[in-house]
Parts: sequence; C-alpha cells; structure tokens
Amino acid sequence: MTPFRRQLFVELVPGVAHAMAGSYRRAILFFIPAVYLVWGVGWSLVLIVAGHAGAADFQIFELGSALAAVLWIVMSINGLRQIEPRRRPLSISAKGGLTILGIPGITLAAGVLAQLLWERTVGADPVLRAAMQAFFRQLYLAGSTQRSVYLSFAPNMVLGWGGAMMAMLAAMAWQAGGGRAAIARAAIVGFVGGAISWTVCATALAGVLGSLPLLPVLFGSVTGLFVFLYFRNAGASPLLVPAIMSGAVAGFAGMIFLTQPLNSIRPFLGSGATRIVMVALPAYFMHFAYLVVSRALSAPGGSTSGGNDAYRRAGERL
Repeated sequence: MTPFRRQLFVELVPGVAHAMAGSYRRAILFFIPAVYLVWGVGWSLVLIVAGHAGAADFQIFELGSALAAVLWIVMSINGLRQIEPRRRPLSISAKGGLTILGIPGITLAAGVLAQLLWERTVGADPVLRAAMQAFFRQLYLAGSTQRSVYLSFAPNMVLGWGGAMMAMLAAMAWQAGGGRAAIARAAIVGFVGGAISWTVCATALAGVLGSLPLLPVLFGSVTGLFVFLYFRNAGASPLLVPAIMSGAVAGFAGMIFLTQPLNSIRPFLGSGATRIVMVALPAYFMHFAYLVVSRALSAPGGSTSGGNDAYRRAGERL
C-alpha cells in the first residue's frame, strides 16, 4: 500500500491510526460516543423512512449526523498525529484566523449577489419569471416522489447555490496553488455542480425520504463528495465530506437565530430574504469548515501523501 493510499485508508476508517500506534484505550474512548451517535442517527432515520417520526427524530438525525461527522474528523486527525509525531498541534495565527473567517465571506457574497441578480433581471420580467417558475415546477414534480413540498424552492436558490459554489471552488483552487486556468475551470465546475447538487437534493434525494428537515445533511454530503472528487488528484482528504456536511447543518440551524434580523431586512429584499439567507449562511459555514479541516490536515513536519500533497500544503497558507 502506497503512503498516499494508507493515509486515505486511515482517514476513511476512524480508529485505524490509533490501532497502528498502539493507542487502543484512546480508540475505545472515541468509539463509545461514536457508537451511540450512529445508533441514534440510524434509529431516527428508520423512523423517518417508515413515516413514524416526530419532530424530535428529525432534530436527532440532523444534530446526531453533524456530531458524528465532527467526531469522525477529530478521531482521524488525532490518529494521524499518533502515527506521525512530526505533525505539530493545530495552531492558527491572528492573520490565519482572519483568513479563515474572511475567505468564506466571498462565498457568502457570491451566493447573495447571484440571487439579487436574478431578482433584478429575471424577477423583474413577469413573463420570463413565470416561464422559469413553470420550468422548475415541472422539474421538481418530475424529481419528487408523490410530494410537492419542494416546489417552494424558488429558481433563484438554484442560481444562488451555483454562485456560492463557484466562489468556493475557485477559492479552493487558488488556495491549492492553481493557476488562472485551474481557478477558472474550478469556478465553472463549481457553478454547474452547485446548481445541480441543490436541484437533485431538493427533488430526487429529499423527495425519496419525503422530509425537508433532512435536506441539510443530504445536500452537505453531496456537496462534500463533489468537492472531494474534484480535488482528489490534488491530494484532497475524504474528511472533506463530513466537514462540509457538518458545516451545512450548522448553517441551516443558524437560521433559527436570524428570525428577527430577517424581519428587519425583509422590506429591502422582499419575500426573497429568507431564501437568500438559506444559501448565504450554509455556504459560509461549509467553506469555513473546509478551511479549518484543511489547516488541521496540513503537515509541516512531513506529509505521507506520497508527493501528491498540493491540497495538504494549502492548509499552511492559512
């Protein structure tokens, strides 16, 4: 097994690195809460699919999934530090902290601007607006299964997620040291991928399970997998998937605390204020989670990625 494949295996299977380092006690301490979280998430999912779930079951599924993802990341990174003593503890300078907090703001702004552009162009033309709404209505009806609750997702959210993912992937490509062509390609792929990911999750995937509260976990997982597959040749870690998923859950959950602020800006943005925030806030936290994990995975003392470590070196730029 090559060093790069070994590291991927260690990251995909939490606890393996602890076993390799002989830290069985620490692995057991990690697995106790992990088993509890997986059991809770699995049982709540069974109830949801069977149609016997209450409001608490949806909350358990979302919160449990996010906590399990965070625990997976912590277990894997802690295990890597057990078998690679040269890895220094995670430390972020003031400049790095501002970078981690500031760069996702570009993603947030792109998602907002894309939706505002829609409102000022297509939304201002009643005929074009009606035509686009009819198109997406048929698309949602074709993708959902016997339910039409997802028709509430306006077309501007598709464009918003396209803009947010465009900025996110372009920033990731820049962070990994890509040139102008690589950044432009990442931006184009990000826009298409973001629009498709949201459309698929809002119709086919979410429709199969039949519940809106499951959307953050589904969309975050699909987006994380998309980002990982795009950057895998640059040494991207599979830990991106749980990181971005947990960021999506945190972003959607954060809307609970924005009820009053949304009411204050609604006169300026109209009824689209909620939809704009439903893109902007999750996009920010998804990108933020990516940057934190990227920094934690950087190995200043030496990487085991077999030379294919452009992605892992990117964390040191923070």
